[in-house]
Amino acid sequence: MNFKLKIAKENLKRAQDRAKAYADPKQRDVTFQVGDQVYLRVRGRSENFKIGQCAKLSPRYWSPFPITKKVCLWAYEL
Repeated sequence: MNFKLKIAKENLKRAQDRAKAYADPKQRDVTFQVGDQVYLRVRGRSENFKIGQCAKLSPRYWSPFPITKKVCLWAYEL
């Protein structure tokens, strides 16, 4: 039983490493400054849809908002 568990863990580790190798080159570090204009992404929020409006055709981003404050390394206040 331990042998099968060891093989499964090794296969899982290899699969995770392979997925990481594909995903890492696509990552990019983006930093914004106070005053920059950014779009707000809206996904799956029920208040975005009006009655009779198709979710597929609804906007994915809301108009640009200025950044007013940098909260931490990855969070900004709009």
